[in-house]
Amino acid sequence: MTTEPEPSERTALYRFFDAAGNLLYVGVSGNTEARWRQHAESKPWWSDVADKTTEWLGSRAEALDAERIAIRTEKPLHNHQNKPSSIIGEITPWGPSGVPGGTWSPYEFIAHELKGFIQSGSMRAGDRFPTVRTLMEVYGVASLTIQRALNLLKTQGFAVGRQGFGVVAVVPPGLRSETAGGEGAEGVLEQMTAYRAAPSLRSCTALGVEPGTELDAKRWVRVIDGQPVELVNFYRYPDAPVDEAIHRTTDLVTAAPPIAEAVKVFGVVPLLITRRVTYSESQSPLGLYEIVKNGDLLATQYEF
Repeated sequence: MTTEPEPSERTALYRFFDAAGNLLYVGVSGNTEARWRQHAESKPWWSDVADKTTEWLGSRAEALDAERIAIRTEKPLHNHQNKPSSIIGEITPWGPSGVPGGTWSPYEFIAHELKGFIQSGSMRAGDRFPTVRTLMEVYGVASLTIQRALNLLKTQGFAVGRQGFGVVAVVPPGLRSETAGGEGAEGVLEQMTAYRAAPSLRSCTALGVEPGTELDAKRWVRVIDGQPVELVNFYRYPDAPVDEAIHRTTDLVTAAPPIAEAVKVFGVVPLLITRRVTYSESQSPLGLYEIVKNGDLLATQYEF
């Protein structure tokens, strides 16, 4: 049994444009008329085609190479093969050693990082994730790890598979718009008991106190529509006046795996933690707010 050689005959590289001159699609074929009839029967965008160009190349291999370059550089609206994901340039390679300490598995960390591109707006609904092979190369893990990460995103409602296209981003319901000063704009603050406690090591560093220093503290939960969206721990700086007006603040925002305290409120989800230090007009520290948010919360928009 012999293997048929790859076709080497002249092959056309063609482009379709709409009436405004936007590039719709790039393709290759040795029989353009027949191929275009297939497009007319199967492509929902065919009615937008107003113009086309055809360039004949010496072989099919040459045409395929030219097609790959055209898709990557000219970004036609309706090609997906060989079209890189919108976030591929933003992912920082780290390899297995880059997984932070704690209880997260590599696939959970990868899923959390990919989800962040949706939460930040770098990926919109319908944007394609990088291929499994590309993600394997970037993260330095096996295909099973990437598959588990993508499956986790699907389970959480941030991704869906499309036949013949790959895995694309989904933006689940969750964008809540609040108007400052409106009735109930700040949600319900479920006050908890005041107490004395030592902040975490990172919070002590942010506040400028020795690790282990016990401070006056309060804790509360912010609830909107019956759902907890924010856990706040407040620590007052030693001897700071209670009624001193806040002149400025500094924020340190980090992402973190679940911690025992927050699991009781949010469940087992990734967290976004803001450590906000407040200062008086004389630049003396007044206190620190540890604001813990569910990392699955997409966004909170305030309108003034």
